[in-house]
Amino acid sequence: MRVAAATLLLIMVSIDVSRVAAQDPDEDDAEDRVRQDEDDDEPAPVRRDRRGRAARGQDRDQDQPTQEAPPAPGLETLLRVRLEASPAAQAAVLGRMAFVPLRNGRLVRIDLDSGRSDGSTPVEATHAPAAGDGLVFVVSAEALTAFDPSGTARWSVPVAGGFATAPLWDTGWLIASTAGGEVMGIRARDGQVLWTRHVGAPASALPAIAGDRLYVPLRDGRLVALELLTGAVAWERPLGGQVGAPFALDDRVFVGTSGKHFYCLSTSDGKGRWKFRVGGSITGAPVVDTRHVYVAALDNVLRALNRFSGSLAWEAGLPFRPLGGPLMLGDVVFVSGVGPEANGYSAADGRLALQHSGTRDLVEGVAPQSIPNARLPELSRVLVFTRPPDPELQLLQRRLEVPVEPLREMIGVPVPIAPPPER
Repeated sequence: MRVAAATLLLIMVSIDVSRVAAQDPDEDDAEDRVRQDEDDDEPAPVRRDRRGRAARGQDRDQDQPTQEAPPAPGLETLLRVRLEASPAAQAAVLGRMAFVPLRNGRLVRIDLDSGRSDGSTPVEATHAPAAGDGLVFVVSAEALTAFDPSGTARWSVPVAGGFATAPLWDTGWLIASTAGGEVMGIRARDGQVLWTRHVGAPASALPAIAGDRLYVPLRDGRLVALELLTGAVAWERPLGGQVGAPFALDDRVFVGTSGKHFYCLSTSDGKGRWKFRVGGSITGAPVVDTRHVYVAALDNVLRALNRFSGSLAWEAGLPFRPLGGPLMLGDVVFVSGVGPEANGYSAADGRLALQHSGTRDLVEGVAPQSIPNARLPELSRVLVFTRPPDPELQLLQRRLEVPVEPLREMIGVPVPIAPPPER
C-alpha cells in the first residue's frame, strides 16, 4: 500500500510539472507577458460617481452599511495677484518668476514668492511662452523672440505666417511648429536654427521630447516621430481624428485623439502596443506615474489605465467639463473645469481625495498648470487664472493635514515607565 501511494504521488507531481512547463511563455514575448501576469493580479476596475464614491456593486465592502466619508481636504490659496488684462494663454515659469501673456499685448512679470509685479514687456504673444536656459521664449505673429528675465530681447527668429502651437523647451532644445507645417529645431541659448523639417500639416498640440526623439501631433491625424539631432523622420503613424498632446517615455508614447481613442505606441517604430476607447475627445495631455496613465475626456470622466496593458484600473465621473489635462500633485490626480470647482482623486484607487471651491470662474482655454516640487511632490503648486472683470493670477497648493491620533493616556496622569531589563 505504501508503495502504491508513493507511486501515485510521483505521478501527480509529474503531471503538475508538465502543466507548468507547458505554460512557460516564449522568450520573445517574455517581458510583455510578465507585465500581463502582473496586471491579472489587479482587482477589477472601480467606477466612481461624481463624489468619488464607488458605484453600486463595485465597492468591496458593499455588504457593509454605507457611511458618509469625511470631507476631503482642499487647496489653500498662497497668492492672488490682480492682472491689468485677461491672460491670453498659460504662463511660463522661470525660477520664482511667472511670465504671463496678456490680451492687451504685454508680457507681465510676477514674483510668485511676494506677488509683486516686476514690470512688463510689449509683445503680442499668440501662444503660451516657454522658459529655460535663463530665457523666456515668446511666439508672436511673425517671430520667435527670447527675452531675459528683465524683459530685454536677446535674439529673434523671423517666421512668416506665425506659429501653430506654443514653443517647447527641453534640455537646451527649443522646438517651434509653424502654421505652414514646418518644425524647427533651435539651440535655445542663442537662437541658432539647427534644422527645419516640413511635415505636411500644422501641429495640433504641443510636441513632446524623450531621449533622442521628438513626437509631433498633427492636425491631419498623424503622429510623427523626428530624430532630435537632425529632424529626420523616424516614423509616422495615422491615428484618425485630430491628435492631442503626447506624453513620451523612452520606450513608449501615450496620445489621445478627437476620435475618442487613447493609444500607447512603441517609440522605436510607432506600432501600437494597445489602445482604449473613451466616450469623448481626449482633453489636454495625459500624465503618468510608475503604474498608471491618467486621461481626462470630454465625456466628463477621468480614467486611470494600466500603462503596460491598457486595462482600466479605475474611472471617476467628474462634476464638470474638464479644462485641459489632469495634473499630478504627489499621489493625487487633479482635474479642474472652467467653473470654480476642482477635484483631486487618489492615484491608487480613484477615491475623492481633494475638493477645491474657488470664488471665480477660470479663463476658458487657459488650463491650470502645475509648478512641480521635486523634493516633495505633494506640495507641487497649481497656477490658475480667473475671468474678468478683475482677472487674477492665483497660486494654489494642497492643504496637508496632520492625522489626528487619540491620546493613549489622559493628560495629567503619570505614565508608567518600564524598568530596565534584568541581566
